[in-house]
Amino acid sequence: MTYPASESHPPAANSIVFAAAATSDDGNAREPILATTGISKTFPGVKALQGVDFRLFPGEVHTLMGQNGAGKSTLINVLTGVLAPDSGTIRLAGEVVAFASPQEAEAAGMRTLY
Repeated sequence: MTYPASESHPPAANSIVFAAAATSDDGNAREPILATTGISKTFPGVKALQGVDFRLFPGEVHTLMGQNGAGKSTLINVLTGVLAPDSGTIRLAGEVVAFASPQEAEAAGMRTLY
């Protein structure tokens, strides 16, 4: 779920909360460097991610917050090729990507840092 910083939505229990801007300083629309649409991932008996939409624009820094079990680690693992999503699309620099491994993701510029 994406919640623009300009809007106030109470997050549902077990949700991931993002803040994102959709325009540049001069008011022009920008192309996200990373975008997800409808990302879902399930494990036996658990919907870890359900319809996650996210946009990251050049120069932005985001935090990923949520309760235990909200899907934070699962989303990062999907974005970096550790896990494949059950559904949805990942775009990196406008191109649809589907990483088969963390090495593929890293070669494309996606990496998890702890």
